[in-house]
Amino acid sequence: MAARRRSVQQQQQPPPKSQRLEEFDDTCDFFASQTFITPAFSDPRRVLLRRVFFLNEDRTKYVSVGFYPTRDYRPQVEFGAVKRNKTTVLILVNQYVATLAAILPTFCESMCAGEPYVHKDGDFRLTASKGGNSTRMYMHDEYIRFKLAELRHLSFMFHVVQKQMDSYTNAMADVLTYATAALSSSVYIEPALGASKHVAYPQLFEELKTIL
Repeated sequence: MAARRRSVQQQQQPPPKSQRLEEFDDTCDFFASQTFITPAFSDPRRVLLRRVFFLNEDRTKYVSVGFYPTRDYRPQVEFGAVKRNKTTVLILVNQYVATLAAILPTFCESMCAGEPYVHKDGDFRLTASKGGNSTRMYMHDEYIRFKLAELRHLSFMFHVVQKQMDSYTNAMADVLTYATAALSSSVYIEPALGASKHVAYPQLFEELKTIL
């Protein structure tokens, strides 16, 4: 009987605590270090206030705009594609966004005419083979393949992406200032007077807390 009672007691023991809790020190002062004030989040693809625009009906390809904490909160344009459980992501800086906007109409015309096309700007490259059925967008060695219909849709709506990028670029300093203050607060704080009206600060506050 004693052995049986010991067996029951062992089965009723609570599960071990999550190992993640051990990452915090015993002071409970989570914002004492500079790491938390200006966080260098480990995932370079972590994005704040992301706006997503899908490029096809099955939503396997998209373009988005958001703030990247690991890049000093700079807004960036991101292209993504999912195929066979693999996700490919290309992040474009302002220079390449401007390049893409300038060549998209001509590029689509070349594809419609079935003509080959190659444009290279630094690490960014856009190519179309003869026949015009599909194209590849490269950043370094990574690439995403687009169909003509997807690229034409991108061309028609890319001014919306650019407008969002411009709004976020103008708000970058306000976002950085707000993030620094919000990460030190346990309750929601209002943005400073005169802060950009293009930023959803309640959403930004929640996303910052979720990332931590």
